[in-house]
Amino acid sequence: MAEFSNEEYLRALADNGDREAAKEYEQALDNRIFQLQISLAQTSDPQGRREVQKLLEQEEKKKGTTFKKKRIKL
Repeated sequence: MAEFSNEEYLRALADNGDREAAKEYEQALDNRIFQLQISLAQTSDPQGRREVQKLLEQEEKKKGTTFKKKRIKL
């Protein structure tokens, strides 16, 4: 059996219509984005800022994809 991270598990539940899991997944994404924004603001090293910015963009893309799926289901 494959192992999944908590985020992957919640996303799978959300994709299957579990509203509570969808809320938890969205909250986890929001928290991750917020933490990355804080890290970006606190990082002064140019290389570190690029890496944090890349992670932030990936998480924002995940969130955008999640909301698109949610709108399609409604």
